[in-house]
Amino acid sequence: MSHNGAHRRVVVTGMGAVTPLGPTLDSTWTAILQGMSGIRLIRQYGELTPPTHIAGQVSIDDLPLLEPRFSHRENEMDSLPLGRAAIFALHAAEQAWRDARLDELPALGRSAGVCIGASTFPIIEDRLPYIAELIDGNRWNPVRYADLCNRQRWLLTQSDAAKIASDLSIRCGFSGPSITAQAACTSATQALGHAFQSIRTGETQLMLTGGTDSMVSMMCVTGFSLLGSLSQRWTEPERASRPFDRTRDGFVLSEGSAMLILEELDHALNRGATIYAELVGYGSSCDAYRFTDMIPEGAGGTMAMRSALHDAGIAMERVGYINAHGTSTPLNDSTETTAIRRAFGPHADKLAVSSTKSQLGHLLCAAGAIELAITALALQNGIMPPTINLDYPDPACDLDYVPWKPRPADLSVAISNSFGFGGQNGCLVLRRWDSESAADRTTVYFPEAPRRVVITGIGVVSPLGLDADSHFANAHASAYSRTASEAMADLGIPYACPVTGFDAPGQIRNRMLRKILTRAASFAVSAAGQALDFAALDPEEVESASVFVGSLGVDQDLDLFVEALKASCDSSINFSYERYSRCGTALIDPLFLVRSLPNAGLCGAAIEHQIKGPNLNIMSGPASGLLALIAACRHIQCGAAPVALVGGYDSTLQLESVVVHLLEGRAARETGAGAGYVLGEGAAFFVIEDAAHAEARKAKVYAEIVGLAHVHSAPEDAAKGLYQVAMEASASGATDVVFGDGLNLPEEDAIEQQTLQRLGPELTLRTQTQRTGFCGVASPLFSLLEATRATAAREVARPLVWTSDHGRHHVAVALQAASCGDRAG
Repeated sequence: MSHNGAHRRVVVTGMGAVTPLGPTLDSTWTAILQGMSGIRLIRQYGELTPPTHIAGQVSIDDLPLLEPRFSHRENEMDSLPLGRAAIFALHAAEQAWRDARLDELPALGRSAGVCIGASTFPIIEDRLPYIAELIDGNRWNPVRYADLCNRQRWLLTQSDAAKIASDLSIRCGFSGPSITAQAACTSATQALGHAFQSIRTGETQLMLTGGTDSMVSMMCVTGFSLLGSLSQRWTEPERASRPFDRTRDGFVLSEGSAMLILEELDHALNRGATIYAELVGYGSSCDAYRFTDMIPEGAGGTMAMRSALHDAGIAMERVGYINAHGTSTPLNDSTETTAIRRAFGPHADKLAVSSTKSQLGHLLCAAGAIELAITALALQNGIMPPTINLDYPDPACDLDYVPWKPRPADLSVAISNSFGFGGQNGCLVLRRWDSESAADRTTVYFPEAPRRVVITGIGVVSPLGLDADSHFANAHASAYSRTASEAMADLGIPYACPVTGFDAPGQIRNRMLRKILTRAASFAVSAAGQALDFAALDPEEVESASVFVGSLGVDQDLDLFVEALKASCDSSINFSYERYSRCGTALIDPLFLVRSLPNAGLCGAAIEHQIKGPNLNIMSGPASGLLALIAACRHIQCGAAPVALVGGYDSTLQLESVVVHLLEGRAARETGAGAGYVLGEGAAFFVIEDAAHAEARKAKVYAEIVGLAHVHSAPEDAAKGLYQVAMEASASGATDVVFGDGLNLPEEDAIEQQTLQRLGPELTLRTQTQRTGFCGVASPLFSLLEATRATAAREVARPLVWTSDHGRHHVAVALQAASCGDRAG
């Protein structure tokens, strides 16, 4: 990170897209200016359609074949069929790569990374051909399901959204950060904002960033329909998405991807890159209100827009155009209008606002990326895209929405808004690039040196205990118990490490959350509350705190759909969409989609504890929690905030997750010397602070965070990657103890032991996995928790915590005893 001068400037030098309006960004932009709509009947349903049967779909047949860039490192990617979201991402990224002329550059290595928004959900349609063998009474037969997935491995990988960023990193040869952001409809905007901050603070020089999604599948369409979110009134698909129109009745699902190359300005100028626009500001906030509704007065959206403009150092009067979130739902559009008026005051009447979702539909986790790309083209070309289908003005939506036709305009600054399920809001500020842009700038400075970061609060829900006291009291015990589910027993997995005795009503005050949250997300809310209580922050400090969370990938019980699928089959167990529409949908829990949101833990913690500050939800596999910690620390180090709540949660005990670990040979079928780990679940959270802030309020300090490192590699470079981050994180002092994975897997344990020998033969490795089981995202955080306790108790002087996830993400964090404030004992 750079702390000795102005923020580095960030520009857009490459863009690509795959959308329902075209297989490229150029074709999409042309269709946008022509006022075309990409909404059609959903193709796979044929003539027998469910009630909600329209969407924006991409024709994969229109996409060209992609040539490997590094063939020896892409074999794994090419070995299995890719999911639609992954295919779209690869094509959009290829366009952006070529547009930015990155083939002309030497290998960028650690100076370049990937950060994208993406979603994850098992695609039920791909399992329907096997439904007769899978359904067993009121559940999926786990043995047959595991056998099917063993024969058809793509059934598991095609819904692994976290893998897409890793595949892009490998394809591009980037070994810098590789992050998947998951914030529902705000995912791509969060990814773009994080990538922007990574370049601006000097962590990287270049980032491939954007979003990709494909939720035009049976259960996703059903879920949004049951929530009342989708348009169901219009028989003409092209007219259904009607942002800001009085007759709007819901959004229209869509799919696709957009990717952008963000680059540090000097790097771009030195190589003669084409610059589309300058990204100058990013703001985010939490509504802390409800999962499916925005605050009626738009306070969260207002905060995000104001924060973005403040971050950019730009007066609101310079903004001429807003690409609105504009989903076409009755509440969202009126609330966003109110938020814009609150953010801009009288200047709101001089703004032009349009929603390109009127033409594209809602690309969900990719929406913010395609909308920012369109905003960049609007600035570059001096023309604002229209809002089509705006026939009947709504008195509650009283801004200038550029109805029906594009409009020429001399724009210098524009913003793009995104507001997601769960209440995560994001706003990005773009400035037109021209010959005078270099001189026309308000400079914003970092502090001269990075601010020190300390840990002042801890919270945990684990197989060892429901709070820090009980967890540490049982730290030398084993949480192994007889298997947590009938499915695991059927699969020959005799032991598990479940959280026992957890009572959501006793841990969570908010009644809505008790109804909505899954067990895993409830763990997160409870652990977050404990950390905040330990830190003893004032209510005002809690409200303004930042939140960084690492979340699990899939939080969905497939057994929830069995009754609906059975009702949709004839006597021969042949599924039909017509029967599903008529009989099956009524048997599905309307809240299942909300419950499965991977950002539910972050949003639940924000709602329960009324936290409204900047936020980031990372969904990048087991390393996600430590990646969230790195992001939070750098947020504080550069002076962006004094306090952050950071943590992660996971459960590896659901059928989909169990089968993944089993088929990878990771789940233990016995205890003792046999290879593999016992599966578990849990959550751990921390409050981290600017050391000066903690000292000023006389907070108890558990440890100081003194080293951070993250590198992404191809699996064959795992040993090199782990050693690299271990050396980097511990560079400013000698490590005495390492807290690591210890997974009881020969290859990965060997990598850890080899790294220990290279660091110092006297070092020992401590692991929590042999007591808590492997708890996914939570496991490295349990290691951090134990390292924090040992440091506070002066049992160790300078521990190093690391994780190496499947040979891809390598993360290390170094601690030392606190040297300020009232140290915790």
